[in-house]
Amino acid sequence: MQKKRLWEPIVIALGVGSGVIGLGVGYVSLLNAMYSNAQALGQGNMILTLAIAAGQVFVMILGLFWVISVFYFSRDASILTPLPLPASTVVLARFGVVLANEYITLALILLPAFCVYGTRSGAGLLYWITCIPVFLLTPVIPLAIAAAAAIVLMRFVNVRKSRTLLMFLGTAVFFGIYLWFQYFIMHQGPQSEADMLSYLMTVQDSLSRSVAMRFPPSLWASFSLSKAGTTAGLGNLLLLIAVSAGA
Repeated sequence: MQKKRLWEPIVIALGVGSGVIGLGVGYVSLLNAMYSNAQALGQGNMILTLAIAAGQVFVMILGLFWVISVFYFSRDASILTPLPLPASTVVLARFGVVLANEYITLALILLPAFCVYGTRSGAGLLYWITCIPVFLLTPVIPLAIAAAAAIVLMRFVNVRKSRTLLMFLGTAVFFGIYLWFQYFIMHQGPQSEADMLSYLMTVQDSLSRSVAMRFPPSLWASFSLSKAGTTAGLGNLLLLIAVSAGA
């Protein structure tokens, strides 16, 4: 029995690992196909915008749960209270935990997109350097929105007595944001085929603008990368930095 139990974690790890590898290969293949189709219109940077927008939506949704869990349901208060630590330090430490978890999620979404676009487009050194600040800044604004939503939500919920209600509200918020995102992605561009073709042919970076129309930070991050080394790229990066700092 003990030998069988020793093998169980190994089998589980192999199963999970093979599943993750399979999903990763499929995701990279999808990105390559999307790049080929978008680049036919001269808009290969669309995969950057789409990946960044998707990553920020995930950050906003998961961030709501992470903030509530770490700041309101954490059991480390009895350990931290006796320590001579300022309240601001404790808050920053907890926020760091949330941010670290978000970076792990983002890495799975963004890094493959960064690599596919960089290699397929033959991007230069400035592109790869710009990937670092863009990756680090991508979760800041959506996480700030999630934190604000969590604070508002918790003002109306008794943490100890209403956990069931909180889970229900959290689930409702999750699906609400997901459906909202899907709706606006489908209704952002021109509705008729003729209008869509005209829009794609006449507006520069029309695919990226359509994807990020409702959340400009995604577009700033994407243009920071696709236009790296130009005045437009630097301007978008500085705008992203300024708004992220304000958040």
